Formats: sequence, C-alpha cells, structure tokens
Amino acid sequence: MPRQARLDFEGMFYHVINRGMERRKIFENAEDYEKFIDLLARFAPEAGLRVYGWVLIPNHFHLVVRRGKEPLGTFMGRLQTAYAGYFNRRRRRVGRLFQNRFKSILCDENVYFSELVAYVHLNPLRAKLLTGMKELGEYRWSGHRAHLGLDKIPWQDTESVLSRFGRTKGNARRAYLSYLEEKRGVRRDLSGGGLVRSAGGVQMAMAGGPEEYDSRILGDGDFVREVGVRTKTRIVAPGPTVDLRVLIRAVGDQLGVPMDEIVRSGKTTARGSRCREAICLAGGRHFGIKKIILAEGLGVTPMAITKLCRSGEESSEAGDLSDRIRDSIIVKGVP
Repeated sequence: MPRQARLDFEGMFYHVINRGMERRKIFENAEDYEKFIDLLARFAPEAGLRVYGWVLIPNHFHLVVRRGKEPLGTFMGRLQTAYAGYFNRRRRRVGRLFQNRFKSILCDENVYFSELVAYVHLNPLRAKLLTGMKELGEYRWSGHRAHLGLDKIPWQDTESVLSRFGRTKGNARRAYLSYLEEKRGVRRDLSGGGLVRSAGGVQMAMAGGPEEYDSRILGDGDFVREVGVRTKTRIVAPGPTVDLRVLIRAVGDQLGVPMDEIVRSGKTTARGSRCREAICLAGGRHFGIKKIILAEGLGVTPMAITKLCRSGEESSEAGDLSDRIRDSIIVKGVP
C-alpha cells in the first residue's frame, strides 16, 4: 500500500509524535533533553510554529502545534536531523535514531484542543515515570510547568491554552489542573482515523451508512469532509484494508497459536487473549476494522473488544506485535 501524502497546511492544528528505533531511548540524560528543547526553542519560532503542548519521554516525544508558514515536514526534518546528529556524535554511533519520519495527525481543535494538551502533558504519568500530580508539576521535560506559571518558555503559547479554562490566569490554572485530574485516568484513542476513532464515532459507524475516514485526521465525518474542502485535498474513505481472517491468521502464526484458540465464544487461554489484544490493536489502528466486525469475527461482545483494545494499548508486547503484523501484511504481502 503506498504511503499517503502528509496533510501539511498552514494554520492547521496538529498532534505530532515520533519514537526511537525499536522503541529504544532517544533521551538518555539531562543533556539530551536540554539539547532537544534548545533545538525546539530555535526552530519553532523560525518556522512560525505555535506550540501549545509538548512532552519528552525517554523513547518518544509529543508536540501539539499549529503550523506556521514553514511546512511541518521541513520543521520536523530540521529538528530531528539536528538532534540525531548531536545524539550520534556524542555516542560515536551511526544510523537512524527515529523509528519513522514522524507521525502528524490533523485534529479538529474545536473538539480536541484541550484534550490533546492534557493527553500530552499526562504522558509521564501514563508511562509510569511519575506517581502523581505533584511530581508532574516538577517534571522538567514538558510544557506543563509553563502552563502553571512555573517556567517561562517564550516559544510556548500558554495564553491560548489558559484562555480556554478561565478569564484570569489564577482561575485558568486551577481549572486546567482540575481538568488534568479529570483526564488522568481516561484512556482515549487520539491516534487519528477520521470518524471511527473520534468522539462517538464507533457508535455512529456501527449504525451503518458511508462515512468519511482518513487515518491522517482526528475528527468526525463532517470535519474530515471540511478538511477536504478547505485544503482541496482528496480524502480517502476506504473500508477495512485487510480481511479479518487474514489478520487473525497472521497474528496466530506469529505467536504459534491455532485459530480455534483465538476464535471462540467467550474466554480463551492466556496466549489466545494476547492474540486477541494484538488483533484488536492492529485491526483498529492500522486497518480501520470496526469493533462490531472484530467482535463478530472473534466470537466475543463489543464490550469485550473495548476491553481488549484498552489492554492492548497498555501492552508494549501487543503494540510491537501489531506493528510487525502491519508491516508483514502491508509491506511484505499477506503471509
């Protein structure tokens, strides 16, 4: 399957993510974090980029931004090339540092602005690097402290974020913290995918009827269509890009688990459950397969699929397997 062109338009709102090769660390010490932040401070203003949120984790990073005059691809190319050069020189290594170019998701800011800012800044807690909100306020490698007024970061737009939470800075900061507390235990797929992965999208998709879908966009069907009109871009609306039986067989072959141990009513074995997690993760994340289809194919309820998706998102094993399956099906052909 050919790679889709990146949706890269001035003034649009994006969630940008990248991670290290094979999920390896890209930040090993304070100097590494500081270097990446220095590069952000240099390149973001030059690109006219407005940064609303950001976080650095040992093996990946997130940015919540509005694109300026410079293409997002140009900005990220400069940022990642400069940082990878620094990282490699200090360690006398060669080769790629990052897993991919980077992933950028064009988002509906009217729905997702505050949620994405919270999602990104709560990342150290989800990654279990920290244990509570007090430690989060002390974490130096994110934009959270700037929103609290604890750090001054000229290239970070705190005004636009705080204005959504209150009229005065004091009230806004208290409301912002309360919002993060509210979102702390919530896991929501903000990885893009047009209608299917957006608010209420699964229920609408299950109701039937054609809907716009594009894995480069986070928003409902109306927003996907709006993006197409505003940017004069052809938006792709595919059905599932792989037969579910092919996906089940591929996962089973990877783990040496027979089909009848994966596809059965109700509960299965521990290794069968691991297969189901990877199938749900790959099916939804990479192939746009609806939960109702996954439920019917695996012989379980839609509620069970929701739980499998959640546990799969929390499992690095399921994530790695999901990515391997995607590559084996898309890049190498159906196994």
